[in-house]
Amino acid sequence: MNAKRIVNFSRDEVPRGQTDWDRLRALTDDEVEQAAAEDPDNPPLPAHVLAEAELVRPEDRAAVPISIRLDPDLLDFFKAGGPGYQARINAALREHVDRARTPQRRMAGG
Repeated sequence: MNAKRIVNFSRDEVPRGQTDWDRLRALTDDEVEQAAAEDPDNPPLPAHVLAEAELVRPEDRAAVPISIRLDPDLLDFFKAGGPGYQARINAALREHVDRARTPQRRMAGG
């Protein structure tokens, strides 16, 4: 990694709209895998984490439409990811509930 200036921003100060989406979309899967493998901030997951991982597809479950009140910053965070923000909120809640229901997994995993 070349030397770069590290800058900290508060949540309200983060610059928006500077991502080069065309460059990112042009990357091949191999290029993405290589970049991830070379990233010092992305260490490999321990084998026990991978062994316990479970793919959860929100679309596999029938969702119930509701009305919910969220803090504006939470909604902004999920909407910033683009379309599918409601599915991402559902996935985050699902992960929280699954972890809360199985506290022994948290203790066993570290």
